Amino acid sequence: LWGRFLKDICYAGDCQCFQTFFYRLNAALMLYAGHLGFIACMVEWVQEDIYLSAVWAVYGVVLLLLALVVKDKTVGKSALIIFTIAALKVILFDLSGANSMVRVLVLLILSVSLYVGGYLYQSVVNGKRPDQH
Repeated sequence: LWGRFLKDICYAGDCQCFQTFFYRLNAALMLYAGHLGFIACMVEWVQEDIYLSAVWAVYGVVLLLLALVVKDKTVGKSALIIFTIAALKVILFDLSGANSMVRVLVLLILSVSLYVGGYLYQSVVNGKRPDQH
C-alpha cells in the first residue's frame, strides 16, 4: 500500500521524485522539531504565563512574515500552527483569572490577529505580497 502510494505520487517511479518527496518530508519534520524545541525552551526560560504566550505569538508572527518574504508555504503553515497554539493557551489558561473587560479586549485582539495571520498566509499561498492586488 505504501509503495503504491509513493508510485502514484512519483509518476511512474521516477527516482528524482522519490528523493524530492523524502527531502520535503524530512525538511518539514526538522522544521516542526525546531519549533517544538523553541517552544520547550521558552517554557523553561519565561516564568510568567502571559509573557510566554506573547513570546509564542511574536515567534509565530515573525515566522509568518519570514514565510511571506521567502514564499515558503511550509513555514507559513507552521507559523499559523504556533500562533494558534499561543491563542489557545491564552484562551484556555491565561484568561482564567482575568475580569470580563480584559477577556473581551484580549479576545478582540486575538480575533483580529488571527484574521490578519490568515490573510498573510493566503498571501504566501497565492504568491502575492499583501500590498499587491
